[in-house]
Amino acid sequence: MKYKDNFIKIGLTKSQAEVLSCLIQEGELKASGVAHKIRRPRGVVYKAIEELIESGLIIQKNRANGVKLFQATNPKSIENFFQKKEENLMREKHEFFRILPELTSSFNLSSKQPGVKFFHGEEGIVDILNDSLKSSTDILTICDDSALRLNIGKIDDEYVVDRLEKKIYKKIIAVNSSPKVYLEYQNDKYKSLTEVRFLNLENNVYNMVQIYDNKVSFQTLDQKNKIAVLIEDKNIYNMHKFLFMYIWQTLEKIK
Repeated sequence: MKYKDNFIKIGLTKSQAEVLSCLIQEGELKASGVAHKIRRPRGVVYKAIEELIESGLIIQKNRANGVKLFQATNPKSIENFFQKKEENLMREKHEFFRILPELTSSFNLSSKQPGVKFFHGEEGIVDILNDSLKSSTDILTICDDSALRLNIGKIDDEYVVDRLEKKIYKKIIAVNSSPKVYLEYQNDKYKSLTEVRFLNLENNVYNMVQIYDNKVSFQTLDQKNKIAVLIEDKNIYNMHKFLFMYIWQTLEKIK
């Protein structure tokens, strides 16, 4: 069938290409006539016709006697067909890139190979926080406390509830915070599973570091640019653990 291969190359199915090629060469035909010409079952032809009408490549003409005829539109309408395909592709591309951070995070966390994994947006931060809930060791955290409460406070509240439920112990070096913030509202369960010491710096650092289970994670706490990095390496973990404990021992314990 002439033109069939050309139409397949632009994205039509084999049956669509055969129907369109037939109507371009033969003019107006009933569906049964098309089926006869291309030697295809009527059901296949009817389906292809419906799809081609939707794409704007053929039209239906209703005769007074109730007979339905089908005719190819001007071949220039294929340009409109391409335009619609491009618009649909852009929408699909936009939708894919919208969920790409989530897909990447899920893939990264499901990968068992050690290495460096990158995450984007609040979804990525949530994924990394949830990863720490699987820890078989205590969690050591250095955190810009004011930035955390300002930018991911609700996420952290939910995380704390889950951590306490799993009875995971945590040491926190709270940067630019105060004992009053913690001691006024935290319950006995929190205090039994959390020890906090305080480090005052001149400026906000907008960051949180978590050290646990041979992993080190970094999360930015900037409202405009939320990214997270997870490193799984025993040597890097041991170095950060050593540095954390060195700083920890220099800070006053708050009772």
